[in-house]
Amino acid sequence: MGCGSGILRSIWSENTKNINDNDKYYNFCLEQERKFLENGSMLLEEHIAFSNGRYNIPIRRFSVDELSQATNRFCFSNQIVSGLCSSRIYRGLFEECLIFVKKYNDPNGHLYSNEVKSFAIHDLAVTTLMSSHKNALKLIGCCLDFEFPASVYKCTGSIESLANRLCERKGDMMENNGLLMWKSRLKIAYDIAYAIVYMHTTFSTPIIHRDLTPDHIIITNLALLN
Repeated sequence: MGCGSGILRSIWSENTKNINDNDKYYNFCLEQERKFLENGSMLLEEHIAFSNGRYNIPIRRFSVDELSQATNRFCFSNQIVSGLCSSRIYRGLFEECLIFVKKYNDPNGHLYSNEVKSFAIHDLAVTTLMSSHKNALKLIGCCLDFEFPASVYKCTGSIESLANRLCERKGDMMENNGLLMWKSRLKIAYDIAYAIVYMHTTFSTPIIHRDLTPDHIIITNLALLN
C-alpha cells in the first residue's frame, strides 16, 4: 500500500508540474501577445502622424527566440554600440546572414518605462521611414514582443560611434592613426547634412533630431550610417 501510494504521489506530482508548465507557457504567450498589440498600435499611430498613412514599407516580424538565438541571448561580447535612452546595438547571425539588433532596456525598472517605450516606438517609426535613404541604417525587420520594440538592420560591415574617431582621449588605447582625416570628416559632415535635409523636407510632418551629437552617429568604412 505504501509503495502504491508513493507511485500515485509521483504521478500526481508529475501531472501537477506539467499543468504548471503549461500555465506558465500560456501566460508567457498571453504576455507576448499583449506587448505585440500594445507596441504595434503605438507604432501605427506614429506612422500615421509622420506620413498620413501613405508609407507602406514591408519589414519582417522577428520573434524573441529568433533574436535571442541570433545574438547569443544579447551577450556582452556581441554588443557594438551604446545609444540613446538605454539602447544597445548587438551583432547577430540569422539564417547565415549578419544582422544588427537595436534593443532598449529600462535601467531603472518601471520608473521610466513609458518614456523608454515612447522613445523606442518613435525611433522605430522614424527608422522605417528613413530606411530607403543611403545614409541611414537599412531596416529589415523588428520585434514587437519585447517590452520595448527592437529594430533589426542589415549588416553592412563593422560599425562604431563617430565620437570614437574624432579625437584622442586620455586613457584610450587608440593611437593617432585611428582618427579620421579632415577629408573623411568633411565627407561625413556632408552626409549628415544630406540626411538632416531629407528628414526635414521629405515627410508631411518634418522630423527633427534634437540631439545630434557624434555619440549618436554611426559610421562604417568611413561612411555615415545613422
